[in-house]
Amino acid sequence: MAAPQITDVKQIIPTAEDFEKVLKAKILYEAAQKIPTKDAWNKANFSLTPWGIAYNCSKAKYEKSVASYNKVKRKSKNPPEPKHTVALRYFVVAIAIDWQELIDQLKRTLKNYEYTTESLRNIATNVWNAPGVAEDIANACGSVSVDPLSEQFSLDSLTESIEKHDKLNSKLFTSDEVLKDKVRNKMLEIVDEFLADLKEQDIKIKVDDIIFIGSNASYNYTKNSDIDLHILANAKAASYEPEIAAAIYGAYRTIFNRQLDITLYDIPLEIFVETEDSNRVSNGIYSVKKNKWIKKPVVEEIPEYDKDALDELVDKWEAKCKDLIDDIKADKLDDEKKVVKILEDIYEKLRKKGISKGEYSIENLAFKELRNKGYLDQLKDFRNELVSKRLSLEEEFDRRSWENMVRELTRAAHGNQPQFLADGKTFFIYNLKKSESDEVLRNIKKLPFVAEASASESGKYNYSDVAALLRNNMPPQYYNIRGRVNC
Repeated sequence: MAAPQITDVKQIIPTAEDFEKVLKAKILYEAAQKIPTKDAWNKANFSLTPWGIAYNCSKAKYEKSVASYNKVKRKSKNPPEPKHTVALRYFVVAIAIDWQELIDQLKRTLKNYEYTTESLRNIATNVWNAPGVAEDIANACGSVSVDPLSEQFSLDSLTESIEKHDKLNSKLFTSDEVLKDKVRNKMLEIVDEFLADLKEQDIKIKVDDIIFIGSNASYNYTKNSDIDLHILANAKAASYEPEIAAAIYGAYRTIFNRQLDITLYDIPLEIFVETEDSNRVSNGIYSVKKNKWIKKPVVEEIPEYDKDALDELVDKWEAKCKDLIDDIKADKLDDEKKVVKILEDIYEKLRKKGISKGEYSIENLAFKELRNKGYLDQLKDFRNELVSKRLSLEEEFDRRSWENMVRELTRAAHGNQPQFLADGKTFFIYNLKKSESDEVLRNIKKLPFVAEASASESGKYNYSDVAALLRNNMPPQYYNIRGRVNC
């Protein structure tokens, strides 16, 4: 089934009312995130969140509106507006005001209408280029800064994997395009710390150079780009075979990166160790040790690439990541092997393979998109949790004792059965009325196997699948009890 055709661009040109609604929603949503009080979330109700706006534009919502109209159409003057046109207008607004959460949610909604990334890009660009629209949008936004959609879409702002600037990152470089002294000194200090770790373990290493490469050493950095700091080690001078040196240094640099969360002006930094000359595909290569460019970057034109193929590749790997994360949350994994495997595959089949083809290969862009969406960080955190769990030894708790404990908790909670987290110790009892929560809490605290328990306000909504995403931030009405047991 093809996406609905837009016969008149006026259907999807945002109005001042559209901008007013979305801007208000963004302001209230961001305020409630910063200070999640009852009053703040009452103002930023579900319909004014990214999920709520997207849901109100969905096919399901439209079908309900049509069914309702058909029942009482004699009382209604006009049939409901097709929701895909509303979604497209809001999509243009979200891009214009750079509200990434809403962009992501509307992309998913519009995908159900069969719109692709390419078709969305073309539609939004046509809207922006319509006569007078740019001025109207700027006026509707008032004092809010608006970026030209035509420029954003030419750089594929939907994935934020590619950007182009005419100046180097000012956080790291001076106006003369040399590393700032503070940045360079900190990079050298970080390498010294790594070398000190090796020395403690009696690992020999001779450093020929320290180089800074990647997007942040060029003009195509984004807000998600990290700092790639490479140590060029002379394996022969350290009397190691190249393969052995690579394995030793690689293991220690992985440990170093995992243990320390290093950032320079909020930009994550990761160190690498190279033991032999490699054909580095990087627009810019800066010698931190010698404080000069080995290869000075140039402002490149972003080459054409198959955007549909990129979308397909990202969707494929995103599905794999989501499935695995769902299994982890459902406590279906006993160890970290599958997590390690998918991380290795992402770095090998996307990052390494992509970089060998060039900065703008779809594999490298797909890697960046997965990183930008937080999947790599999530998987790494889960890997560490699973390793910790596997290496820990806990007391066994037999099934009969467990059943008796759950029965006692349920009785104390007036028949409300507790829900346990994957750790088997933390439990929740949801949605107790204020009139009974105090007594239930007192009963639970008296149980000998309960280590701690406390009550907190919970949301007042009956959650749909979409609304459940926000259940921990919704206005309070009922009470939840959280506790831990000794087992």
